[in-house]
Amino acid sequence: MIRKIISLISIFLLMTITPIAEKTALAAQPGCKATPGDAIKILLTSLSTLTNVFPIRLAGIQIINLGGVDDFNSVSSSPICICTMPPPIFIRVGLPLSMWEAAHIMETVKHPWCSPTVGFQLPVPFNTQAVGSEGLAETTNSQHAAAQVHMIIYPVWILIGLFIDVACFQYARSFDYLYLTEIDPLWQNDMWATLLGPEAILVANPITQMACSVDSVSATINRGLDPLFWCMGAWGSTYPMSENITSAGYVQANAGLASRMIAKLHREMLLWGTIGSPTVSGACQRYPMPMWMKRQYNLLLLHPIPDSKRKVIGKPGILWTSGKNIPFKGDDFVFMLYNKRDCCLF
Repeated sequence: MIRKIISLISIFLLMTITPIAEKTALAAQPGCKATPGDAIKILLTSLSTLTNVFPIRLAGIQIINLGGVDDFNSVSSSPICICTMPPPIFIRVGLPLSMWEAAHIMETVKHPWCSPTVGFQLPVPFNTQAVGSEGLAETTNSQHAAAQVHMIIYPVWILIGLFIDVACFQYARSFDYLYLTEIDPLWQNDMWATLLGPEAILVANPITQMACSVDSVSATINRGLDPLFWCMGAWGSTYPMSENITSAGYVQANAGLASRMIAKLHREMLLWGTIGSPTVSGACQRYPMPMWMKRQYNLLLLHPIPDSKRKVIGKPGILWTSGKNIPFKGDDFVFMLYNKRDCCLF
């Protein structure tokens, strides 16, 4: 039995290290193009685009709407919400509040440990051979991309002192890295990524993949379809939850990798559900959501060429990616993650 376990571990390490070793030559090439100027630009852009938190709904009614961005009523239109509380209070009555919060940044970088958000390559105490790389697919209308993804806690609200006193919005008070794929072996290998999402075997067939065209049309008109969890609209497939993706356009492919990371973090229970009745009834708090809901998230491109409005998951790149990548300077992308948040405001 012990020999079998050792054999399985050996096979795992061999299959994980082999593709990494094949990329050693690429990893040895210095290529991080992040500068302190990038960090300043990302900060200013994140502040100047905070109008994307609107519309705000109170008791199911839009009270502020600047128009032009995705929104939906994710809770009932009841004017009150009732939440359980510890004794001696037991219950508390409030008003359902709904908005789009910006609390995280997602980076997709071609070179490991490169971080445009801070403007330099992260110093690490060890050498990694994991690397994301860019390459053209065989077809002329598709683009293959492979990149490392960083999930960053970015408390932009703290900088401007907005919403920090609202009890149902509990933001981290400091900048921090939530997730780095450079140290995740499952991100580097398509086969081992199946361990995290074994249902990928069930949807890896022509019939289920054809359904993704429906999801793409839906994302073009409105937003993606949550029941089609294996689809990311025009951005490709949710599976495998690894660094390799093929999509129609390099900017769109990197948006797809950022979306895959969202699905991956839900599976690892690092991201939870923040919309729907559990947030405004009963315990009135976030809840475990191992299968992601695409409508809960929007992405806003901050770098290299910023966008002005957040986009739904899977929105075709032909509608928004034109001119968003700088030749010889681009390849690293930074997105602000907008998360739909419902809560009971006391």
